[in-house]
Amino acid sequence: LFGIAKNIPLTGLINCSYRQQGKRECQPDLSYYLGERAQVIPYGTKIVSLNQYPPPDLAIEVGESSLEDDLNRKKQL
Repeated sequence: LFGIAKNIPLTGLINCSYRQQGKRECQPDLSYYLGERAQVIPYGTKIVSLNQYPPPDLAIEVGESSLEDDLNRKKQL
């Protein structure tokens, strides 16, 4: 809401996977690219290669049923 109120361009992705060769993969529930980078990821992308594109500016993981896993294993990513 803050971005919309301040007219900051943003693109939100739902359950998009982020991969980098030789590293672990992550899949946040929501991720956002803001400002000048809002249009950097092509529409409809579900897997983002971090060798080709930058990581998101904001990643959000909702810990509802997987809170224990989120606080331990995923936190190490």
